[in-house]
Amino acid sequence: MPIPSKAPTIQPLKPATTQVVRPVAPAAAQQALKPAAPKGPAFKISAVPDRTRYLKCLIYGDYGIGKTRLAATSAAVDQMCNVLMISIESGDQTLLDDPEYNFDEIDVVEVKNYNVLGHVLDFLKMHVRLRDQEGPEIDQKLREVEAALKGCKPEDIGVPRRYYTVILDSLTEAEQYCMNQLLGITDLTRIDFEAATAEWAEYKKQHSMVQRLVRNFRDLPMHVIMTCSRSWTQDERKRFQYGPQMTGKLAGQVQGFMDVVGYLVTLPPVDEEGGKDKRLPRRLWIQPVSNWAAKSRFANYKGNYFDDPSFPKILKSVGLLDAS
Repeated sequence: MPIPSKAPTIQPLKPATTQVVRPVAPAAAQQALKPAAPKGPAFKISAVPDRTRYLKCLIYGDYGIGKTRLAATSAAVDQMCNVLMISIESGDQTLLDDPEYNFDEIDVVEVKNYNVLGHVLDFLKMHVRLRDQEGPEIDQKLREVEAALKGCKPEDIGVPRRYYTVILDSLTEAEQYCMNQLLGITDLTRIDFEAATAEWAEYKKQHSMVQRLVRNFRDLPMHVIMTCSRSWTQDERKRFQYGPQMTGKLAGQVQGFMDVVGYLVTLPPVDEEGGKDKRLPRRLWIQPVSNWAAKSRFANYKGNYFDDPSFPKILKSVGLLDAS
């Protein structure tokens, strides 16, 4: 006869349930996270001819080819003024001593890190809302903001600036500043500091941040001109292909955001003043007729390029120059 065991019966454990505890945001923060209810219709329908037209342009080419100078010729077009240049390459010296295109009327913001770019973008978003309003109180507000940014008194400013064009010079340097921020490198970092090497995670963040930068500037209700250095690749037949110098797929994606993508090159020199001097003409290709990236959304302009380009010439050719 078996002897019953006196050991305690062990019941199988029930599987534990994991409860995720999420921090509860304060009521004010929760309210702030909710999208604001649209005032009136959620979207607006307008006819194509009724829309205000602003040029969104990317110019790329070799260093020293004249991209900054070409972008700055926008100051010679009344409807593009005032012009604000965001100088990332510190290349604004090319704008000295040339009264033909009103370069002395351009305001310049020198940028040394990616964080400042974000502040400039915030300023422009605020500025365009004020810019399109009229009245002495609006003028005074514009005057106060401008004085604060220029380090002077509001009464020192006569007619406040109303910016209708922004130049971002250049996207190549902006992208590098973005990576520096991700790696913790600033303008105060010593050159002998052994910075971390960029890995896949950093490149993914850089891609997203620079793409948002271009989109946000592109969406501003003003003329937007961006410059970029040139890069090249080779296909399976060892043929060179030229395009904007940006990391990975950004080189192609950025082109999709723009109305015009122009590849700036030099032509063979021509004699001037009886053969004593030689002038180096420029050509801006806006169609991909050879081994370079280019585009133009303006079907009314049938040409493939502009010789000795300037923005007065470009806007007139594509039908954006105000007849008045």
